[in-house]
Amino acid sequence: MLRKLSVKQSPQHSSDGDIRILGVKVTPIAAEPLLSQVEGIIADDAKVTILPINAHFVNLAYHHQWLRDFASQMEYVLCDGRGVLLASKILGQRIPEQIRFSDWIHHLFTLAENRGYSLYFLGAEKTTVHTAATKVQRQYPALRIVGVHDGYFDKAGTGNDRLIEEVNRVKPDILLTGFSMPLEERWLMENKNRVDVKLFVLGAGCFEFLAGNVPTCPKWLSQIYLEWLFRLINEPPRLFKRYVIGNPLFLTRVLREAIWRRETFNGGKE
Repeated sequence: MLRKLSVKQSPQHSSDGDIRILGVKVTPIAAEPLLSQVEGIIADDAKVTILPINAHFVNLAYHHQWLRDFASQMEYVLCDGRGVLLASKILGQRIPEQIRFSDWIHHLFTLAENRGYSLYFLGAEKTTVHTAATKVQRQYPALRIVGVHDGYFDKAGTGNDRLIEEVNRVKPDILLTGFSMPLEERWLMENKNRVDVKLFVLGAGCFEFLAGNVPTCPKWLSQIYLEWLFRLINEPPRLFKRYVIGNPLFLTRVLREAIWRRETFNGGKE
């Protein structure tokens, strides 16, 4: 019989309806209801986080308890990657749909433009994040982008304090971050209570594709589980280990978990 690993000791479903993929919380929500939730969050002056995750995040969290704990504390953990959706099916759990962040973020911009919500862009290199802001502003002329700052600052010292003071001065409704994973998760975990923002949206490499530095995968390729190949072809040095090694590792762990669950279930019936 397969031995259960400690990372898998979380229950399949949490009390609020969330599910678990290798110990990582995932919120079973579709794109449109999520946008409706955003309106309520802003109206209620809440302090809520939207965290999109993929197989790479789950692989990182597999070895880092703090990252699993972080995801568990976030209000919305989205199925951004097709691999996470596949894993949910293998494990017999239901996620309504993949919410591709590269698509969903534009729905958020449209909503923000129509409702007058303000945004602050934080992350990436200075040229990249400013180019992203310029292009987004051009596409959504009435969108209120009240601040832009790169991700290269001292995240534990005076530079961090000054950045938080600047964000709090302009008081954006939405803070969109674009640090590398899991740097932005660590930063938010340590600073969320200090930042006067209603909605935190963790975008990882979002400013790269918003700036046009990297192409966005066609939706049809994503639907047949080949987004990883598209991205690998476009960024081979950076993504080789993540996909060529990480994807098979992720799938192996999911299959092992599925076998363990089946053996445990069948054993319990005997």
